[in-house]
Amino acid sequence: MNGRENELIAQLGVHISSLTSENERLRKRIQAEREFRDKVNEKSRITYSINELLKGIFPDLLKVMNSSRGSIVLRSQDPLDKGSHFYIVVQEGISQTDIEGRLMSLEKGKYVSTALESGQSIVVDSKSKDHHTNSIIVPFGWNGLNQGAVCISNNLSQKNYSEEDRKTLISCIKDVEHGIEIIMRERSHLEGIASFVEQKDPY
Repeated sequence: MNGRENELIAQLGVHISSLTSENERLRKRIQAEREFRDKVNEKSRITYSINELLKGIFPDLLKVMNSSRGSIVLRSQDPLDKGSHFYIVVQEGISQTDIEGRLMSLEKGKYVSTALESGQSIVVDSKSKDHHTNSIIVPFGWNGLNQGAVCISNNLSQKNYSEEDRKTLISCIKDVEHGIEIIMRERSHLEGIASFVEQKDPY
């Protein structure tokens, strides 16, 4: 076997090792997505609170996205506010000083505002002198309105998020919206029962 053949065999070995690693990564992600979908279905059937659903599934979402930093925000539901502020429902890896309080204006949260107003996912790559943050922000909602957004940052693999990552997060958010639909449907059912009972007996 000459030097050229040895080189080709070595390159083939590296290629096979790379394919094996990639297959394992995809297997783990698919498994994490399946577990996430199951968790959303489970949580949406044992709570009537959208906030509780979001808090319950967030750790699993971070696992899918291989991240330890992120947040989920919702528009303020106060009718007097007219949706001009949002609040953080759940967060991980973000200190309280970073968010400066739970209620923030959409003007201040420009990236969240962009996602909510456009209804489109956005990728944010911000760099400063000693800090680099790569994030994906995906809006979600119910009743035909964008009501919140998920922000996932800093891939633990030290790589920027890819187009595949963005599509994965969008797919997960669709599962979340389905869970919210279940909660809204159950709420409506309960309100209907309460209204019927109240008509029969106002006390």
